[in-house]
Amino acid sequence: MQGIDLFSGAGGMSTGAESCGVNVRYAVESDRDAAATFALNHKNTTLIKRDIRSVKGSHFTSIDRSQPVLLFGGPPCQGFSTSNQRNRGADNENNWLFRQYLRLVREVRPDWVVFENVKGLLETEGGFFLEAVLRGFKDVGYSATRFVLNSADYGVPQKRYRLFIVGSLHGIEVDAPKPTSVTERVTVAQAFDDLPELDNGDAPDEAKYSIPARTQYAKRLRGALGKCHNNLVTNNAPHIIKRYSYIPQGGNWENIPSSPW
Repeated sequence: MQGIDLFSGAGGMSTGAESCGVNVRYAVESDRDAAATFALNHKNTTLIKRDIRSVKGSHFTSIDRSQPVLLFGGPPCQGFSTSNQRNRGADNENNWLFRQYLRLVREVRPDWVVFENVKGLLETEGGFFLEAVLRGFKDVGYSATRFVLNSADYGVPQKRYRLFIVGSLHGIEVDAPKPTSVTERVTVAQAFDDLPELDNGDAPDEAKYSIPARTQYAKRLRGALGKCHNNLVTNNAPHIIKRYSYIPQGGNWENIPSSPW
């Protein structure tokens, strides 16, 4: 199966697709830094570094139509996030970029589409955007199924809910994947315990791991590396650091008391 990654970012969805056997032939990303990261890690993928509004189906010239084609990606999600109350709605221009995704679905007509976004898309503007996406798939001949997944159920040390819409040009409906780690989830400690010990405001780009990898998760991520990069710590004010102390295992910012702040 061949893949086309829209709004590819640094390449997370391409990495997942490739691990499932998809040959990702093209990716589209306009952000310079994200595109540079993608290019470094996906050297066999043709990267189109331009605004998606100027990308046409004809740009994907080497797609072999004798093989199944998967078009996937997640349009900008910040405007749909429940944590964003400033421009979460129809007035946010980026919230309409899903139309470009649908346009390229019409032009390419892949066998499969996978649309990913935050769970907040379900509620934003009373579900208007969700219905627009589903209707867009239906109007060009795709059946579409949707489900919300929590990354913690699939071996990721983070509670992170995401909406997926899977469309088929051939009328095939798919079920949500079964969770793989409901009873024994990976913890943050299992993932991060071996990382360098850093203080507030530290910024050594490269640093040695603090201890040998002690969990299978850490060993798998680390491989044979003895050092890791991007060890950049925000220089937080003392009262911000104190707020962290109120957050229990599995908690979040809502656990921080309103006073004495």
